[in-house]
Amino acid sequence: MSPGVLSDFHERIISVLGQVEERDFDLLNDQLLRLDTHNGKPITIYLSAKGGNLVDVLKVVDVVATLRSTTVGIGMGLLEGASAAILIAMQKRIMMPSALLFLSGLWNLPSHQENVGLHPVSTTSLQTHLHQRLNELETHSPQLAQLVREAEKQPRFITASEALQLGLCDQIHGLEDIQNKTRRHHVR
Repeated sequence: MSPGVLSDFHERIISVLGQVEERDFDLLNDQLLRLDTHNGKPITIYLSAKGGNLVDVLKVVDVVATLRSTTVGIGMGLLEGASAAILIAMQKRIMMPSALLFLSGLWNLPSHQENVGLHPVSTTSLQTHLHQRLNELETHSPQLAQLVREAEKQPRFITASEALQLGLCDQIHGLEDIQNKTRRHHVR
């Protein structure tokens, strides 16, 4: 299976896998918009990818926000960069038990603006916007805001359990089954 964006239009499933490039984000946005025009059933996106620049990620987040269909993100493996941001933007966010979310200096833009395709003026504006969002996050989830601030200095991995506690995902797939098996084992 090659990395990038793979789709099953009939099942309303999109997979974002491996290293993602600018063209993959364009394809993802196109697929999301096309699926949204058909029957209104949920759109599921499987995520296990790295790469992508901030501008491309923000385009996907904006498209997701405009969709009428419910969006379900399922995080598998390593969720780094774009896939982490896209998962967080979904209406329903599920992580597999062994998935890891990589938090890094998402709020700090590179000093070389050409890396993200922005002019210095728009970079400053974007940094201001991101810091406003972080301040809003302080109000709703101080623990998560602190974690994001620490990740600016020291990137770290977040387990599915930690992501659930921090509100970065809504559910861990199969967690109830695992807990029930564990309880049955301890009862014996």
